[in-house]
Amino acid sequence: MEGCLSIFSLAVLVLHSSASSADVRLVNGASACEGRVEVYHEGQWGTVCDDEWDLDDAAVVCRQLGCGSAVSAPGKAHFGAGSGNIWHLSCFVRLVNGHSLCSGRVEVNLKNTWTSVCDSDFDWQDAEVVCRELDYFLSSALPSSKTPDQLSLRLVGRGDDCAGRLEVYHNGSWGTVCDDSWDLADSQVVCRQLQCGMALSAPVPASFSQGTGPIWLDEVGCLGNESSLWECPSAGWGQHDCGHKEDVRILCSDHTLLRLSAGCSGQAEVYYNGTWGSICANSMSDITVAVICKQLGCGDKGTVRETNSRLSPDPKWLDFVSCRKHDSTLWQCPSSPWGQNDCTDREVANITCSVPLALRLAGDTNCSGRVELLYEGSWGTVCDDSWDLQDAQVVCRQLGCGDASIQE
Repeated sequence: MEGCLSIFSLAVLVLHSSASSADVRLVNGASACEGRVEVYHEGQWGTVCDDEWDLDDAAVVCRQLGCGSAVSAPGKAHFGAGSGNIWHLSCFVRLVNGHSLCSGRVEVNLKNTWTSVCDSDFDWQDAEVVCRELDYFLSSALPSSKTPDQLSLRLVGRGDDCAGRLEVYHNGSWGTVCDDSWDLADSQVVCRQLQCGMALSAPVPASFSQGTGPIWLDEVGCLGNESSLWECPSAGWGQHDCGHKEDVRILCSDHTLLRLSAGCSGQAEVYYNGTWGSICANSMSDITVAVICKQLGCGDKGTVRETNSRLSPDPKWLDFVSCRKHDSTLWQCPSSPWGQNDCTDREVANITCSVPLALRLAGDTNCSGRVELLYEGSWGTVCDDSWDLQDAQVVCRQLGCGDASIQE
């Protein structure tokens, strides 16, 4: 496929080779399938240093050469010392169009040109190679002494990488951050570190509930210009005087929300970059419709048709969405890049899910607000007598909104 690199060329991540197996060879062995690894680069053959080399790396070479599975990966010039250049194992891979350094479309750099990698035969083993090489690069290139923790930061609560409860990974466990002294400058650092745009001062939806487990940080005091949270002063790991009701929650400008305009039916709309926009109906399959319905808690299937945008004029945020059977949310589905589309105001997706909505939250988002029920064609409210967190949990679960919290 033009403009797309075969998975068999993923060895470029560590070997700077192209898709051709002729760019990699094994020499000084008993056959073409064993020996010293040599790579053809910039017009000459060179060797590869065995630092960090293991059986997983060897498996990439074996597959590229059509030699089956790797049996062993001996170091220390087991097949004799080479000569000439020793090609450095630098990482020429990146993930783009994701919400963090560690999510997105796989691209590799060949001769100063970034090229996408085809998903044909791409599996978890291939993904592990990409993740390992990115981890090696970041750990080597980032200045902080805590570089392994650079990727150990997340926002959780809604399946959206750019909004939710802040959690950090430390000492083998995910934990929360206390909001003592926390302000917009601290949130700006987190949003920037996660590549999620700018921090918003808007109230965080109540559906982003409090966490569990350790509270790792307190009294964080970022100036706002730091490149990562780890550069900011704090009380120290595990030092705090607060409970989980004070967990930090953040909204970044690149956070996304999904809704159908009439609950479990209506126009498919996405909140992105601070604006609600439509989803185009182009090439939308039954699988894509099912993913949207399930994500909204509206059943496991539905139908779609084209309709006139009720938001017109509005941005058409997504087009040519093509979900796969294993995708659990719309954000995992392949599509055109955000904002790039080939549809008009008359071609937005109108979806009817298999389960009619009898429950909704009337508020700023689909997952916060006043509880309302549909009965005999009319929406009504629910009295709060005896209402507690368990009742709220049922509502949040039914709406696909994560854990519950109650605001007085």
